[in-house]
Amino acid sequence: MRTIVILLCLFQLFIFPYYLCWAEEEQAADAEPADPDIVLPSVILEIEDLSIETIEAVLPGEAELLPPERKVPLPEEDIMEVKDPVPGVAYPDQDISKPPGDSSFIAEAILGAGSVNNILSQISFYKLGKSPRYKLLFSHEMLDGFAFHDAGTGYNLREDSLEASLQGEHGILETEISGNYFEKENGLQGQGNYFSNISRFIDGTALFSVKPVDVFTLSAGIGGSFTSMSLTGASVPEIDASYPPLEIVAKATLGGEYNKDSITLGIESEYTYRNLPGDAAYDLHRILARAYFGFELPLTFIVNGEVGYFYASQDLWFVPFTLNLTANPADAFSFRLSGGYKRETYDLFTVWREFEYVGFVDNFTGDFRGYPDNHGWFGDGSVKFNIDNNFILSLGCGISANSLLLGYGDDLTPELSTGLFTLVEEENVLKATGELGLGIHLTGWLDLNLTTKGNVLFMEDPEAWLEAGCEGISAREDGKFGGSFSLIFTTDFEKEVELPLLDVALFFKISDNIRIIGEGSDLLSPLIEDGRIIRGPFVSPGIRGTIKVHITF
Repeated sequence: MRTIVILLCLFQLFIFPYYLCWAEEEQAADAEPADPDIVLPSVILEIEDLSIETIEAVLPGEAELLPPERKVPLPEEDIMEVKDPVPGVAYPDQDISKPPGDSSFIAEAILGAGSVNNILSQISFYKLGKSPRYKLLFSHEMLDGFAFHDAGTGYNLREDSLEASLQGEHGILETEISGNYFEKENGLQGQGNYFSNISRFIDGTALFSVKPVDVFTLSAGIGGSFTSMSLTGASVPEIDASYPPLEIVAKATLGGEYNKDSITLGIESEYTYRNLPGDAAYDLHRILARAYFGFELPLTFIVNGEVGYFYASQDLWFVPFTLNLTANPADAFSFRLSGGYKRETYDLFTVWREFEYVGFVDNFTGDFRGYPDNHGWFGDGSVKFNIDNNFILSLGCGISANSLLLGYGDDLTPELSTGLFTLVEEENVLKATGELGLGIHLTGWLDLNLTTKGNVLFMEDPEAWLEAGCEGISAREDGKFGGSFSLIFTTDFEKEVELPLLDVALFFKISDNIRIIGEGSDLLSPLIEDGRIIRGPFVSPGIRGTIKVHITF
């Protein structure tokens, strides 16, 4: 008994204090918050989710009927532009919501090669998590000798791009700096006296914001772009003393925003200067002052809008405004309504990225060189029905009045010397659009999207075209392998109907970090006698196959 008493005393004197210290340390450790999750930015390299709810198929003419949902502050209202069809397929992607291990650094690489002397590569680096954060992305793709023509004969395409951004916070100051370089070469396919035309686009922005209090933010930004074109294979054409041109655009913004709970109020001013060295008639000053708002009502009704004053030194001014209503009153039903008076700017930076095989804008309106900015009334809306998440029916329509639209016109003959088109101005154009889509989700093995879109331009020589598309994605539940297809049919109601564009893709995941992808593009083009036409005498690359390796580090 004495021994037990002695042991208890020793425990109280020596061991028990250490036990108390250990218990306190364990409790303190339990009280510590868990390591914060790394929040990745919305970087989507390829389709990841098999549940496709948005019906998408690129039109051969006007851009998508339903513009993206607007957020406060509202972006400038863009006109729906005329575009060529861009066929493509998608396939399920691996989950990259978390980087490998505990690192906040992600690296990805896509390497590929295919028929028609096609090579491609894309390398991406991301630094996430704590400030500073950055992104660096480089891509290169080229093909030569497509549509059953030999390499080096002008049937070639090349695209190079470089994107970089840097974000950081220091106290109440937030900074975001970004820059982009994009270069595209189109072979002129024996048209004119030149081998190809190369367009280069460089743009960058620097945004700074200060938050003196939680509900108010002051922001300022500067930005600019450089746009140029050159022709290869011969001397510079004697079209104009400044050809090939270099367009310079500089922009500055200043604004303030109040944001509390579900209410947003803000004001912003913007100044833009455009210059083409050696051509004073191309100089242009633009000024925009606007106020915007946004708030949320019961039943998930969201209202936002803006009103402003716009002035351009081409003797143009008007009051643009936009009002939007988005609602999701029930799980199976949502709708969106939008309307107002929009504006769209026409610079070489926007025109050359929108229209291919187009030369220097050499038009005059009075003493002004170039095209006036487009403006006019617009209204559009959409409604979506979701039935048990297996069937999604969407309908939409829109109408807009346009002071000026650009197009290729009826004469699709390139200029004799350059092999490039001259754009045609269409004034006072009324445009109507409509869309009907159906999405079918068969759990575990197939997602199918069906869509039909129509466009009508009411002008001196009316135009109309229709597109119908079908897209499907299928993959095993564990994502080990799968595939997808895309079938797009287009017609303008006047020309002979061509065979649709058919693309397919298959993938196999070797490991969590490596996937092998096989793609086939425009598989039906060999059945078209003279090849698939892009515009006028220019043909598309036609059938081709590509093998890619996608690696994530």
